[in-house]
Amino acid sequence: MNVPNQSAEFASHICGICFKQSHYICPRCGINYCSLACYRSEKHNQCSEAFYRDCCMDSMRNRFSDSNSRSRMLDILRREADASKTIYRDTDDSRVSNDPEDNESTESEVGSDDQDPNLDLNCDTLDTNLVWSKLPMQEKREFCRLINSGEIKNYVPLWVPWWHVKNDAIVEVDHSVDVTNNPSLHRLPPPLRLSEIFPSGKLPHHSVVFVLLDVLLGYAFIARLYNGDYMDLKHEAASNFCQIVASFGCSRISKSPPKEKSRDTSRTVILSPSSSRIPPTFSSISQVVGSVQIRLCQLKFPCSPQTMVVLLEDAVALTRTVNNVGHALEDAHILINSVRSGIDTEGPTEHEAPKKQLLNAHHKLAFLRSCFSLQDPTAVEWQATVFPTFQSQLSVELCKQITSFSTENSRPVEPAAGPNWRQMIRDSKERVITQLM
Repeated sequence: MNVPNQSAEFASHICGICFKQSHYICPRCGINYCSLACYRSEKHNQCSEAFYRDCCMDSMRNRFSDSNSRSRMLDILRREADASKTIYRDTDDSRVSNDPEDNESTESEVGSDDQDPNLDLNCDTLDTNLVWSKLPMQEKREFCRLINSGEIKNYVPLWVPWWHVKNDAIVEVDHSVDVTNNPSLHRLPPPLRLSEIFPSGKLPHHSVVFVLLDVLLGYAFIARLYNGDYMDLKHEAASNFCQIVASFGCSRISKSPPKEKSRDTSRTVILSPSSSRIPPTFSSISQVVGSVQIRLCQLKFPCSPQTMVVLLEDAVALTRTVNNVGHALEDAHILINSVRSGIDTEGPTEHEAPKKQLLNAHHKLAFLRSCFSLQDPTAVEWQATVFPTFQSQLSVELCKQITSFSTENSRPVEPAAGPNWRQMIRDSKERVITQLM
């Protein structure tokens, strides 16, 4: 009497797919199964696929319940389908046509269909939103993947600093160049003569060259950090530039705490540093290099020995001629003035340097341009007394930095400064200075 019951009970615990001991029952068809592999097997394919389809549909209904969400999803699916059709069409055309002439005609037809004839990709004023709207969904996804993974940097053209480019003896003048997009072609008022700054005939102090080095190191770092396109992010670049150069005075200004009507006298109040910070007075090149390195670490920028060697090489190249110095100072002055003039018209931005800091940088750069002007005989006479010694000291400091870097064995060996400078500037590895002041 009990044998049939035992047989039925035993059969209810047998997997209907692999005939092992079962642990689960399908809620749709009631079959026993022991694992997910059996649930997804071919014998149970119709039921499992229907279950997954119902789950997806329920999820879509819950997620895109409103009409706007559904329309956006349908738009995405249409673009995905169009992109797939284009890919399949290109693949079929390449398989069918083996004649070079046919391939050329096919490529021209596909290119004419995919590219908007009214869209000039070489135009400097091209609307990026318009280009993005023309991209298929597959290319958009690939672009986002490159951004998230950091591989996009491999597609960015390598910028060569102008101070390392060998100038030709004869340069052809191109009158079609747009000066609005090139910071070095912006017009600045000519620098004041030293006789106008010092009516008594006094000449600048010899320590001005250390201020110049501080500015040049900051300028070289900013130019390399933004791959030469610092004017595209001028507010952020100017803010970082002002904070790297200690000679500009105040660093990042912290907001003052809110005023309180009643204050607990028993609590200790810690005041933030004063915003009107006095700029340091440098007496050697090593002090300037150390100041820049410390500020780079404070701002969480790369400040390794390799980075400092690269920046010192830039400083040596920039000070090779007074003309290079004037060009660098003019570029830096244009960057600061463009941000100062846009504060009132464009409004505050997320990365905005304080007005007082920008004003200090403006006055300092204007003074340096006067000191290293080639149109002022008094300035040229002063340059002859201080500049050769400064160039020699700078070369000695570069040799010291290279020697100390080469003999350092306490850290892992890394590539020396050279063609890989952009990766060194943008690298976020461990910094050398871990304890400040």
